[in-house]
Amino acid sequence: MKRKSLAFKFTTFAVLAVVGPAMAIAISLILTGRRALTESIYVQQSQTAQRIANRVSIQLDNVRSVLSIASKEPGLSDLRQARQEESLRRLLRWQPTFKEAFIVDAAGMESAKLVSQGNKFVPGKLLSRRNRPEFLSAL
Repeated sequence: MKRKSLAFKFTTFAVLAVVGPAMAIAISLILTGRRALTESIYVQQSQTAQRIANRVSIQLDNVRSVLSIASKEPGLSDLRQARQEESLRRLLRWQPTFKEAFIVDAAGMESAKLVSQGNKFVPGKLLSRRNRPEFLSAL
C-alpha cells in the first residue's frame, strides 16, 4: 500500500477546510433566501388582495347608494314605458358596471328593461319575477 505524500494530505485538508464551511454557508443562505422570498411573496399577495377587497367594498357601497337613489325616484313605476326606459338609460350611463336594469311592478312583472351592449342600450324581453327569490325577499 502506497503512502500519501504530505503535500497531498495538506492539499486535501486545505480543500476540505474551505469547501466544507463554504458549502454549509451556501446551503444556509439558500434556505434562508427561499424562506425570505416565500414570506415576501406572501406579504405582497396579502397586500394586493386587501387592496382589491377594499376597492370591491367601495364599489359595492357605491352601487348600493346608486340603487337606493334610483329606487326612490318618485312615480317611476307610474310612468310610461318610454319614460321608464329613459330613466333606466340614465342609470346605466351613470353606473357603467351595470349590464342590465329593469323595473318590476308590485305583481312581480317587469314593466321596463334595458340591456347594455357596449355603448348602446337595447330593450330586453320582459319577464315575470314573481317567483324569484330576489323578488320575494324584497316584497
